[in-house]
Amino acid sequence: RRDFDQSVEAFKRLHAAAPDDMQPLVSLVRAYLLAGKRNDAQNFLASVLKASPDNTTARLLQGQVYSAGGETEKAAQAFQQVIAKEPRSPAGYLNLANLYAHDRRYQQADKVVREGLAVAPNDFGLRLALAGVTEMLGRYDDAIRLNEELLAKYPNSEIVANNLASLLSDRRNDEASLKRAYELAQRFQRSDVPQFKDTFGWAAYRAGKTAEAVGPLEKATALMPDVAVFHYHLGMVYASRGNKDGARRELQKSLELAKREPFPEAERAQAALNGL
Repeated sequence: RRDFDQSVEAFKRLHAAAPDDMQPLVSLVRAYLLAGKRNDAQNFLASVLKASPDNTTARLLQGQVYSAGGETEKAAQAFQQVIAKEPRSPAGYLNLANLYAHDRRYQQADKVVREGLAVAPNDFGLRLALAGVTEMLGRYDDAIRLNEELLAKYPNSEIVANNLASLLSDRRNDEASLKRAYELAQRFQRSDVPQFKDTFGWAAYRAGKTAEAVGPLEKATALMPDVAVFHYHLGMVYASRGNKDGARRELQKSLELAKREPFPEAERAQAALNGL
């Protein structure tokens, strides 16, 4: 407790000494959130905004804290104020679009991203968000095209390669697409990121290389046991290799988790479980 209070006071002094330096402000709000003191974070940000109403960094942080607390409409208002104050900055658009997407208001998220791209057409974050929202809207071919365009411009981007490989593995059935997904996922063979491990494992499975798929998918589910789609992927791989007990366990787990974290393949998971 004493160390936390001392840290807070140190960050406050740094911010007071150099109000134009936003790093102490960001660090202080992060410290409050990590300590579970969301109200203290909001009170501090309110005091900053009272003294400096045009501080867009503080307004952005205010929206993020509201969002973390589930206060969606207040968060949206804060992000809209950021956009109004700095209409050429991608930050407000990105945060508002992410808020809407998290709330499954995909049409609104799409609209906000496109408004941002109208003023910052080459922004990587906004282009990535557009591809993501397009996928959420079920326009898979368009999402694949957008990710292909991004990867052509940013060939070393792991997040784009991951998203494209996942889309090809999930939404295409032709041999060329599945081969491309597997090739894209090669960069993730030794990754420690669970999502990347899952992408590689699923791409290997879809390419017919089930032996390669088992290890990465087992590791992904071990690292993030509450992700429904990971268990679905592992269950399907187990089923393909004749491990019916393992397949049943993983598919049941995926459907259990789907009650609070729906995923598009839940019906397939149920059908596969019934087939066992």
